[in-house]
Amino acid sequence: MTSIRLENLHWEVLEEIAARDGMAVTQLITRLYDELVEARGAVGNFSSFLRVSALRYMALVAQNRIPADRTVPLRTLDPEAILDGLPAGWTHPIHPLHLPQ
Repeated sequence: MTSIRLENLHWEVLEEIAARDGMAVTQLITRLYDELVEARGAVGNFSSFLRVSALRYMALVAQNRIPADRTVPLRTLDPEAILDGLPAGWTHPIHPLHLPQ
């Protein structure tokens, strides 16, 4: 079993994300882990990934790309419309040595 250490704010955001789709936090974490393995084939620092996921969710809500209304399930939203026009680093990882000058 792996332990995940996150600050309380990150846990609260993950709980909100999970609740919007009727999941428990453990279900959300398992789903995110499985999707990360499928997309990248390996998992580095999963706690960091969860922190970034929570931060991006909060930023997308703040930008009105995701409705602030918590009764709107995330699974009903169009991910391409949400991500359209965002900086490349938001949708594709940028290697630290290749940051824009």
